[in-house]
Amino acid sequence: MAQLVIDAVDCDPNLICAEVISCIDGMLYPTACGADNCDTSIGECESSECVDGEFDNTNPCQPSECIGGEWYDIIIDCAEQMGVPCEGGVYISPEEGECCSTCVPYEYGDINQDGVLNVIDVVQIVSLILSAEYNELADLNEDGLLNVIDVVALVNQIIS
Repeated sequence: MAQLVIDAVDCDPNLICAEVISCIDGMLYPTACGADNCDTSIGECESSECVDGEFDNTNPCQPSECIGGEWYDIIIDCAEQMGVPCEGGVYISPEEGECCSTCVPYEYGDINQDGVLNVIDVVQIVSLILSAEYNELADLNEDGLLNVIDVVALVNQIIS
């Protein structure tokens, strides 16, 4: 007989049950409500048992499998989490519904390293220039300086 601890349960408007209730044949029963109330079910039991081989994919990035009547997490090996380097690129955060980051080759001008050259990269290069910061990816002509020439080169890359 499984025991479940909950807050006090009303079995009768005039009587508060003890906090411990019993689960018998899938139904909850008060254990200390008095002779008149002990035979009355107060609800269904919640079952945490599972059937072997059953899967829970509620969270696809942390699925579970039932083994021996108990739930076990299935470990998903993602390259970034395993420390595998992203040679010549950068890991991009997974999209909704995906679990692992993706290794995306970066290219000069892709300042935010999202794998796409766009106006956001132009804004970021201008911001770097205005703050006198250097970023190797922003230096499109590889002259060691960030200036308007790099901005023009990026805009040309985007529109070509």
